[in-house]
Amino acid sequence: MSVRQTSIDVYRQILEEGLLSAMRRDTYQALFDCGGPSTAAEVASRMRRMGVPNGGGRGGPGNAHARLNELVAQGVVYEVRVRKCSITERDVTEYELTGNLPRRIQVTAAEKRQKLLHRKAYHEAQLAKINEALAVTI
Repeated sequence: MSVRQTSIDVYRQILEEGLLSAMRRDTYQALFDCGGPSTAAEVASRMRRMGVPNGGGRGGPGNAHARLNELVAQGVVYEVRVRKCSITERDVTEYELTGNLPRRIQVTAAEKRQKLLHRKAYHEAQLAKINEALAVTI
C-alpha cells in the first residue's frame, strides 16, 4: 500500500470517527485537499475556497499555521522541507500528512494552570466592564 493510500485511509477514519477538533479537522482536510505537500498560506487559501469562515480567536484560515503546528504535535502532519511559497513568495515550511492517527497532545499542569489564570483574568475584566456600565446607568 502506498504512503498516499495510507494517508487516504487514515484521513477517512479521522473524519468518520471525529478524532480531531473542528478547527484542526478543517486544517487537516484542507491539507489533504491540496493533494500534496503545502505551506500554511496554501492551506489557508484552500480553507477559504472550502468556505471555512475566518473566525476570531483560534479558528479559520487565518490560524492555519497554528493548527498545522498542533497537527505536527499530534503526529498526523510532518514538516517536509523549506521552499518558496506560491502565495507569499517567501521561504517557508512545507507540510504533508503522515498517515498516522492523532495522538493526544500532552499538556503540563503548569500550562493548564496558566491557561486557567488567563481565562480567569479575562472574565474578571469582562465582569468589571459590565459592573462599570451598570453603575453608570443607575
